[in-house]
Amino acid sequence: KIVYEKVDLAERLNFPLLFPIEDDLYVDTRKSLWRVLKENIINKNITLIYNANNDNFKELLTYDQAMSSIKITKNYGDELEPDYQDVEITSADITGYYLKGMWYFDKRQGEMKYRLLGLMPVGKNLKDDDGKNNTDLFWIWYPSSRKILHKEQVFNDKNNANRISFDQLLVSRRFSSFIYKEDNVYG
Repeated sequence: KIVYEKVDLAERLNFPLLFPIEDDLYVDTRKSLWRVLKENIINKNITLIYNANNDNFKELLTYDQAMSSIKITKNYGDELEPDYQDVEITSADITGYYLKGMWYFDKRQGEMKYRLLGLMPVGKNLKDDDGKNNTDLFWIWYPSSRKILHKEQVFNDKNNANRISFDQLLVSRRFSSFIYKEDNVYG
């Protein structure tokens, strides 16, 4: 069965996905999930990015379309003296994630297992003038980014000796979420 879940980053159990929210504070050692995703999208390591309106991974976005969701140039001046500045989404602007996953029964081991298929960040809408409205950014095909997320370590404020990767955290489901939709074979 395919289920769609919402991960709210305001919940305490989901803080390892959110923190550290200051992207410039830790340069190489600690990163939030959004910072890892954003850096690898900018560096073209994650290329399977799909339109947020279609959760069946049919409409592949180009690099420029994906970058328009992450970073835009805004004019903060007037018509006579334009002041163009680049504005990009930071870790503090991300409020949650949508996950698409599949629960299946493994006959050989005799247990229910979960396979994560897609990940969609939810954050500040850069095209909105006041920036108060959140928007779904894009779907990321999870199997294509799994090796990248396996290399990056999760921020653990309780025990630095017991570190896990983002891939281990997501696949072992060490987060709090709620199911908002499931696939129905009958339509």
